[in-house]
Amino acid sequence: MIYCIDLDGTLIPNDMSVTSFVSVIRKNPLMLFPALCWFLRDGGRRAFLKYHIAQHYSFDPAALCWNRDLLDFLRKEAEVPGNEIYIVSGSTDEIVRKITAYHGFFKGGFGSTARVNLVGKNKLAFIKDKFAGQEICYAGNSRTDLRVWCGVPRGIVVSDSQQLISEARALTGVLRVFPGSWQQTSPNSPGDAGQR
Repeated sequence: MIYCIDLDGTLIPNDMSVTSFVSVIRKNPLMLFPALCWFLRDGGRRAFLKYHIAQHYSFDPAALCWNRDLLDFLRKEAEVPGNEIYIVSGSTDEIVRKITAYHGFFKGGFGSTARVNLVGKNKLAFIKDKFAGQEICYAGNSRTDLRVWCGVPRGIVVSDSQQLISEARALTGVLRVFPGSWQQTSPNSPGDAGQR
């Protein structure tokens, strides 16, 4: 099975696009002016802004909080022959690549580019094109992810919202439900050591 895992709000509690923007502006308030230009350049398309902000943003994945229960589940699933685990996120490619490298069990990762904001219908179109003909399970956490669940056969819901869980179940076969329980990674956590 192909597991496509959302990042923001699913693997981690925060939105890395917002986090990166706030971090860059705090470090250099003058970046607000080019950021506004990036946002307006393509008619307010978030992808272009996120891409350029990411060029000025650095972070340490070890400092992030993670959904430990979900990570442990995915790590075990990655050991099953035929399973492949990918991050597919609205965060930028640069951020996604850094996180997939940090957790060595991911087969790869895909994020937003300067032209495509990889969320909602765009994410579903990408997944269906990239993994055509394969059984797909998508893990997400929000109503935006309903647009993805409606087009894949399996789903994982990261939420304690009974309404979202019910809506997801009406669209796809929900394999697992994980609450948003966040922990910082420990250097000695199984599967994390030696993968940085």
